[in-house]
Amino acid sequence: MTNLEGIARNLLRQQKSREDIIDHLISEYKIFKNTSSEYLRQFAEAIVDEVEISEKIIKDAENRKKISQPEIFDEIIIPIQTEVSMGEGGVGCRGEGDNIIHHYLSKISRTANTPYISPLSLDDAGAVKVKINLTNFEDLDDSEGSDFSEISINKDIEKRKKAKKLPEQSSNNTLIVVSKMEGMHSRLSDFPFLAGFHVTRAMLRDLYVKGAQPISIMVDVHLADDGDIGKLLDFQAGIATVAELVNVPITAGSTLRIGGDMVIGDRLTGGIAGIGIMKCSYFRKNIQAGDTMIMTMGSGGGTVCTTALYHGHPEIVKETLNVSFIEAVKTIYQNPKICNRVHAMIDITNGGLRNDLLEIQAVTSLGFDVNLENVRQMVNPKILTLLADASVDYLGVSLDSLLIFCEDSVKMTIIQKLHEKGIEAKKIGRVQVNDKIIFYQGNQQEIIKPNFRESAYTSVKKIIEKNEIQPKNYTNLVEKAYRRAQEKKKAVINHIHNNI
Repeated sequence: MTNLEGIARNLLRQQKSREDIIDHLISEYKIFKNTSSEYLRQFAEAIVDEVEISEKIIKDAENRKKISQPEIFDEIIIPIQTEVSMGEGGVGCRGEGDNIIHHYLSKISRTANTPYISPLSLDDAGAVKVKINLTNFEDLDDSEGSDFSEISINKDIEKRKKAKKLPEQSSNNTLIVVSKMEGMHSRLSDFPFLAGFHVTRAMLRDLYVKGAQPISIMVDVHLADDGDIGKLLDFQAGIATVAELVNVPITAGSTLRIGGDMVIGDRLTGGIAGIGIMKCSYFRKNIQAGDTMIMTMGSGGGTVCTTALYHGHPEIVKETLNVSFIEAVKTIYQNPKICNRVHAMIDITNGGLRNDLLEIQAVTSLGFDVNLENVRQMVNPKILTLLADASVDYLGVSLDSLLIFCEDSVKMTIIQKLHEKGIEAKKIGRVQVNDKIIFYQGNQQEIIKPNFRESAYTSVKKIIEKNEIQPKNYTNLVEKAYRRAQEKKKAVINHIHNNI
């Protein structure tokens, strides 16, 4: 995929001649566009014209800001910059760099309308409370085969009251709606069905582990200008396969070209959003010292597929084609006595077990003792072999295992119930009062600290990791940009209020 606008803008800033820029754009066009030289030149000239106009607008605004109080128009169009790129900052790489930017993105997301669970919880899903008359709530879903009756909210509340444990949740007059947005794996662009399948399953996992019953799937897909339209159908088929398997409807979507006319190539990207109704409060903040940690067998998702495909092991892909994770969560849902004693659940994804526990530690200030031998036993042997052959640390990549935090007294019941459903599970650790994460391997132990990126699972990532230089003062640079973004937000809000 080639960003023609970006190329033209950067070459202009390098003070290249107009003709050199046009020639460069034409050469880029020829990679994907089999058309006349006259057409290509017209297109390249039009791009340069538009970029020159927009560059002048930005420069004029910057110059006015230097000599006087900027107008609101100037505030809006001057881009906020940190001088650190996405790649340099490790954004999207599921490590410490990701955590830093997500912290500030979450902070700027705060408004006067406070959600029940906000992005600052680092829970991968959020929730809002809606006041509504739910007297006949159980009659809302009449679809044949629906499993909504499995989570009869009113009945479950009564059971939890008797157990003297009632976290805030959906009830007769309050509906807690859980929402999630998940982006597809970028390296699965050329494997659209797998991209759709795994992003949908990942989104649903994040709803289920928060104690919510998914009720809606929404699709946002973007395909570059030269992409075959068949990719859209292939992607949607992967989404619909998961939707069919778990009995959750697809309700809405959006289909766009990446960058419109300014981006050429055949890259596919997109995301899946979901809505669920909360049954139990399984958010990370509920984890308590003394909780037992139970892990289910993980066979991987988008990351494992990518590792397999780009290391020449396509046969491993079939190991990832299942909905066993969702079946495991449903098993918890279907047993009220277990529900009452489960405090939280997560899926082992963002940067692997190591980074997930570090995220939880940041929210709860608790520690974790983890038995690595038991963790290894809960990774599909074929996946473990693939990762070892590819020199990928299994603790630093998405395994798509379910991790349950529960009262110690119920651990054996949970494991037994999961085994009855054909789902392998094992206790892997315990939550501690201290704030250390300790991984045990026989007589050896290691105190875990954050990595800047997740484990490098492709050849390209290994090269980047080997030559990576972490940006200096990264946190300070992001914080400065955050303050600038807050100022812009406030300025525009004030302007609109004052001009109503």
